[in-house]
Amino acid sequence: LWFVFSPRRWGFNPFLFGYTELYDLARLYNTCFKLDAGVVLLLSLKLFKFFQLSKNMGLIWNTLCAAGVNIFVFLFMFILILVGFTFMGTNLFGSILLNYSSFSKTLETLLLMIRGVLDYESLKKVDSNWAPIFFTMYIMFVIFVLLNIFLAILNEAYASESEKLAEQQISDASQSNVLREAFQMLREEIQARARAKAEQREELRKIKEQQLEEERLEQKGKEHARSLKIGIGRFGKFKKVKSKGE
Repeated sequence: LWFVFSPRRWGFNPFLFGYTELYDLARLYNTCFKLDAGVVLLLSLKLFKFFQLSKNMGLIWNTLCAAGVNIFVFLFMFILILVGFTFMGTNLFGSILLNYSSFSKTLETLLLMIRGVLDYESLKKVDSNWAPIFFTMYIMFVIFVLLNIFLAILNEAYASESEKLAEQQISDASQSNVLREAFQMLREEIQARARAKAEQREELRKIKEQQLEEERLEQKGKEHARSLKIGIGRFGKFKKVKSKGE
């Protein structure tokens, strides 16, 4: 937006005859590109926030957060030692070697030495007495000591966060087991109640069937008694008729 709404850009006319100075406009355009690069870097770092959605990926972000204070302390110590070696290298070899001719070039050379770009022979040619001292001290302090301290800080933070993650997983698993057991007990209780209700319905059905059977037998007995009474009555009438006939 700085470049887009710049008055220099809006005031630029490509159809003018004659020489037009474009240095300021090109520098502004290049500055905007550099700012965009920084914004892209910040956006990339912000993606670490979404790593927390996954426990395993969030472990990296938690490790960096846990080791943040120690890393800042380490960087402060590292910068102090690096600045000291930079001044030492500039004073010893800057008058002859181009890579040590200024503070910035010496700093760049020392950082490249951390990556493995070593040029000990050039240092030895300049000063055979101080070259091994400077080289050995830099390798010992910066590469063997400071870098290993940095790795130890990250390793300790990673181990601590891994242990916390393992404990959290165990806690989640125990909570899951408790919930599973509670659900199992609830299901068994529901099944027991369902079985009890089914047994009650079965008992009621048997009692009702027994009552119906008793009522049917009682009704059948009454019908038999009525039939027997009718038969006895008919037999009595038949006997009377027969006795009168005789």
